[in-house]
Amino acid sequence: MGIEVIAEIGINHNRSVDQARVLIDAAIMAGADTAKFQCCIPELETSMRAAPEHARFIRDLMLGFNDLLVLKRHCEDHGIRFLVTPGDTESLKFLLSIEVARLKISSDNLPHVPMLRTAAASGKPLIVSTGMASMAGVGAAFTVLHEARDRLTFLHCTSLYPCPEEKANLRAIITMRDLLKVPIGWSDHTQSTTLAGAAVALGAVVIEKHITLDRNAPGPDNAASLEPDQLRSMVDFIRSVETGLGDGIKQPFSDEDVARQIVGKSLVATREINPGDRFTADNLGVMRPGTGRTPWDYDALLGTVCIEGYSEGELILPLSEGPL
Repeated sequence: MGIEVIAEIGINHNRSVDQARVLIDAAIMAGADTAKFQCCIPELETSMRAAPEHARFIRDLMLGFNDLLVLKRHCEDHGIRFLVTPGDTESLKFLLSIEVARLKISSDNLPHVPMLRTAAASGKPLIVSTGMASMAGVGAAFTVLHEARDRLTFLHCTSLYPCPEEKANLRAIITMRDLLKVPIGWSDHTQSTTLAGAAVALGAVVIEKHITLDRNAPGPDNAASLEPDQLRSMVDFIRSVETGLGDGIKQPFSDEDVARQIVGKSLVATREINPGDRFTADNLGVMRPGTGRTPWDYDALLGTVCIEGYSEGELILPLSEGPL
């Protein structure tokens, strides 16, 4: 598979399994590779003493573990990958118990050392978001996860919902790739359908984007999400960029041979050259078409004796090989 597009359903299901199914189907129609959810035990993710209102808020948004099993089967039955972000270590253990293929660590859990260690020890491939973190924080998490180095993908992320385009900071993808030497992606919270293509051009191998049925619906993530037709446009743009990037090897395609013969250049006699004359800058030039001797031989021919003789405008033959 090439660039992976993760449709982050998150909590945009409004705690409805039926709406979650609709969002999975919409993600499939949009061309996403993966549907992602969130799960937690609110009392373990948020301190009821320190932030009771937030804990109650989270409780009203989360699907239950049994609901996730239903959605896992729906994804498997419809050919899209299933991914979940756990909010606490018990939720992580639940995900391992149902044999998820991979794990996703959210930005808020980047410094959650016990969770990182459990995830690393699981043997599962890990995707790790890095919102709210400096490179030092990313490096610290990388150190904890080092035993999982060969299974790691880090996501650059700005934890703003929505994220202004001027704060996307896509060049951080290059920084992280060069320093960590692992695959890097982008968790995109902007409202753009095209910046993801720029992230791919900079080297991102995973793009995560929220999907919603209505960007104007209430809820903390809808405004930073794309509706299905917008996600389809984003995926199409990513695929176009991915195709256009190629393999990075600079060499001509065989299709270019026709163009080379028509618009390429050859060595040509700019005036009559008789047998025994020497090739000079006054009688040797470079012109179309490209069916004669390559101009890369220009320096090699200067000063040598002409054997065959050429009339003005005649291509110098035979064709010889040179750098393209």
